[in-house]
Amino acid sequence: MKKLIVSVAFLLIANFSMAQTQAFKDDVKRVVRITQETEFEMANVKEQMMPMVAADKQEAFLKEFEGLMNTMTAAVEKFYLANYTHEEVKQMLKYYDSPIGKKVTANAAALTIEVGATMEDVGNKMNEMMMKYMQ
Repeated sequence: MKKLIVSVAFLLIANFSMAQTQAFKDDVKRVVRITQETEFEMANVKEQMMPMVAADKQEAFLKEFEGLMNTMTAAVEKFYLANYTHEEVKQMLKYYDSPIGKKVTANAAALTIEVGATMEDVGNKMNEMMMKYMQ
């Protein structure tokens, strides 16, 4: 009888733990989906590359590109799962669901575009500077 009670308790704990783990994974997926600025950047890259891809190869290109995006998203999710607790992820979601969190995510693409041009310019100047001091 004790074995039966212990076994049932173990199964209940295991099921509860698995449910928590799945809920954690689901919440992480949601945070990544909300915050993944890289997705926006990669969409821009894809848009710029498409005209260079032959029309008869575009479908294969898009399929392979999507696979790479999925690989990157999985890596980001893995990072969140390893570096944050479920409670921290819930707090992130609470923030992103708030008015200021929604404003931050709504402006993320514009920020990337505005800062991107400056970053490119700074990168070019940094290269020029390095060439000047390396000679």
